[in-house]
Amino acid sequence: MRITKDPRKIVPDVYARYFGIAFNDQSLTTGKSARLGSVSYEDWLARQVSA
Repeated sequence: MRITKDPRKIVPDVYARYFGIAFNDQSLTTGKSARLGSVSYEDWLARQVSA
């Protein structure tokens, strides 16, 4: 948020839901048949800032 100069404060919520679904530690991890790419965080961020 600092890099993009976004002034909003991040407030974590361990009970937050996404479209009504509660996530756990395994919800956003890859499965056995995942298709993985190779975009670095720096490259991704550069695309966001210039867009």
